[in-house]
Amino acid sequence: MKGTKLKKLVGIATSACTCAVLSMQPAHAATVNWVDTTGFWDITGNWDLGIPAAADDVIINVGGTHTITVRPTGGPLTVNSISMTGNETLAITGNTFTVNSASTLNALTHTGGTLTGTGNITVTG
Repeated sequence: MKGTKLKKLVGIATSACTCAVLSMQPAHAATVNWVDTTGFWDITGNWDLGIPAAADDVIINVGGTHTITVRPTGGPLTVNSISMTGNETLAITGNTFTVNSASTLNALTHTGGTLTGTGNITVTG
C-alpha cells in the first residue's frame, strides 16, 4: 500500500512540475498585417489577427499614402518588429511604444509619448 501511495504522489508532483514549466514558455510570435488605410494602431479591426502583441512581427504595406497613429489611449504597446514597405507613416502622438528588434519604417513622426526598445529603427522615407 505504501509503495502505491508514493507512486501516486510522485506522479502528481511530476504532473504539477510539467504544468509549471509549460506555463512559463514564451508566447508564440505571429506576423500581424495592417489591413486598413489611415487609422489608429489600437483598433482591433485594423489588423488581420487583432492588435499586435509583444512577440509579434508587424507588416504594414497597403497601397497609397496612409498614416498609422499610436495615440495616448490604452496601455503601453510593444511589438517585436515593424516592417513598412509602402508609403505609410507611423505617427506616435502619445503612449509608450516599444520595438524590440530591427525594424524599417517608411516615415515616422513623433509628437508625443515615448518610443523605446532594444531594436534599431531605420527610417527610409
